Amino acid sequence: MAWITRRSSDRVAVAGLTVLAAVVFGWGFQRGRTHPYYTAAVRSMGANWHDFVYGAFDPSGFITTDKLPGAFWVQALSVRMFGFHAWAVLLPQVLAATACVPLLFVTVRRWAGRAAAYGAALCYLLTPVTVALSRSNIPDALMVFFLVVAAHALWRWADGGRRAAWWLAGSAAWLGVAFNVKMGQALLVVPVFVWACYLMGAGGRGRRLGRAAAYGAVVTAVSLAWMVFVTLTPAAGRPYIDGSTHNSVWEMVFQYNGFGRIGGQDAGADPLAGGAVLAGAGGPAGPGRIFGAQSAGQISWLIPVAVVGAGAGLWAAWRGRRSSENSQSNLINQSSHANQSSQTSQSNLTSRSNLTSQTSPTSQTSQTSQTSQTSSTSPTSPTSQANQASPSSQADQSALGSHRDQSGPGSQRAKLAGYVFWGGWLAIYALAFCTATGIHSYYTSTLAPPIAALAGAAFAAAARGRAWQLPSLIALTAGWAFLASRETPHYQPWLRWFVVVAAAIAIALLPWARLARSRVLSLTAAGAVATAVFAAPAVWASSVLTRHGASMGSVMASAGPPQAMFAGRHTARGLAGELKEGMRAFERGPDSRLVGFLRRHRDARPYAAAIDGSMAAAGYLAKGLPVLPMGGFTSDAPAPTVGGLAGMVRSGELRYVIVAGQLMGKSGPQAVARDKWVSDNCHLVPGFVGGSKLFDCV
Repeated sequence: MAWITRRSSDRVAVAGLTVLAAVVFGWGFQRGRTHPYYTAAVRSMGANWHDFVYGAFDPSGFITTDKLPGAFWVQALSVRMFGFHAWAVLLPQVLAATACVPLLFVTVRRWAGRAAAYGAALCYLLTPVTVALSRSNIPDALMVFFLVVAAHALWRWADGGRRAAWWLAGSAAWLGVAFNVKMGQALLVVPVFVWACYLMGAGGRGRRLGRAAAYGAVVTAVSLAWMVFVTLTPAAGRPYIDGSTHNSVWEMVFQYNGFGRIGGQDAGADPLAGGAVLAGAGGPAGPGRIFGAQSAGQISWLIPVAVVGAGAGLWAAWRGRRSSENSQSNLINQSSHANQSSQTSQSNLTSRSNLTSQTSPTSQTSQTSQTSQTSSTSPTSPTSQANQASPSSQADQSALGSHRDQSGPGSQRAKLAGYVFWGGWLAIYALAFCTATGIHSYYTSTLAPPIAALAGAAFAAAARGRAWQLPSLIALTAGWAFLASRETPHYQPWLRWFVVVAAAIAIALLPWARLARSRVLSLTAAGAVATAVFAAPAVWASSVLTRHGASMGSVMASAGPPQAMFAGRHTARGLAGELKEGMRAFERGPDSRLVGFLRRHRDARPYAAAIDGSMAAAGYLAKGLPVLPMGGFTSDAPAPTVGGLAGMVRSGELRYVIVAGQLMGKSGPQAVARDKWVSDNCHLVPGFVGGSKLFDCV
């Protein structure tokens, strides 16, 4: 673990934190349940290399998922290595979340020191939404991991060395990989990385701009490589791209998963737009969304401390840099003045010598002799001039060397760049989540690394600072924990009062620990501080460890009290009814009698049945029944069209159609047209009850 730290004590401590992270993130994960929609894609991709390359949702390679396949590639490789098991699908997320702890420690240590690094590692380890995501195959866990790897590589580059260029290129490449996991959500933070690359780079402005531009170019090339490959593949040779109306991966990435999710409550009117499915989820759009009932307990516990720490750190780093620049300027001016004085003294001595030599011929000989005797020690000799000038030149070199060191990790510029980097990461995602059409609470996991880094740095700086600073941060943390707990008043109602009492004890002990200088009292105070700061997130995170694979837990990946899939959403009565019926049908799963009927009557057809929506199809695919997922995730993609569905029935590829009640949004024109064709040209098969109806089209 030499790459983590050279201190043997730190190696032991970081190894212990990593083991603790593995236990917390992996406890009971083998009993967990995976997200049915994503798991169906992983099963298909793990069984067929063509499906693997194109990210196909179903074994026949008819349609893709509505996401880029980066996360599913990792999960499918795990399935190929260990076989198709729930734990094999979840293992990459457990490993990724665990690896973030030592990576975050190293990255923060290079920026803010050891104490801040330990604080950041603990903050990340106990973030509730991070613990919940580690036992789900939702892509966000892997996206966060790749972002942390990219941040680590960027700070390794800032250290310099022979491999610095490779670290910078690696950072850009990992950002591109993160884009292929979660698309625009990973893309949001790229400007922050590019700006940090510019701030920490050596050389003039032009050189730093060129380096930042090259960094962005590498990110772009890696991000778009798979999309270009799919675009160049003929449509007949690949699956239909879900999330698009024109079989376009660009439309899926930048409209359905991009601009269609931005703009507030009224955005995403088109059912195929990603915003239509999520509109209003996570609470009303606005600054309070990440502090509301759906997200407060998942991520917000340390946001106030992180924001205060970022503001104070930016101010201190900016003032320190200005002071350093002024000191260097004064030093250079002083050395220049010393050089000018030396040159003036040398000129005066030379003039006096010339006047003396002109007085008489006899004195010239004597003067020449005296000059030759004293030339070795005279201030006007070359050796003496060099010795005389050396202090000032050394001062110049020292000042210039100090200026060069400003781009290093321990300098004021690096400290300023760090606060800009982590603060920008936090700000840009918080703004995006507050303005999006709707969010799932697990989206906020992207905030965990910057919150951990800034909070760790804030507590470390306060512990070294004035006596009132650390108690103030403890009071701020406990005060917000009290308010955040009131968002869910029926969940662990004792917790908010416990945190307040722990904070009061910690604040009371801190002055005594400073004055008494007792090791026992210091450890007691440190324990009280840790309890006040981490009790609330730890209790919420621990709730995940006692769950036994509820299906909604696998879909939502939230800690604390269970959340509905579209928690916080206020919808029209008709649409709300469709969603509720869809979720009830999802939780019930496929009718076992219907599954048995389709097995018996499939004959030699490639599809046992066609069914509305990929979410509904996932349950049948999990039972090994090949079904055609019509319309993709939202049920409204034109795959197949009405003409395509009729053609499959005429050709004998398809006989049965299931009209399911599991719709992820309002029925769009494609879904309505297909259902109308089915009702007009097929007859209902009696004997099945529930939300799904079976039609025979032959």
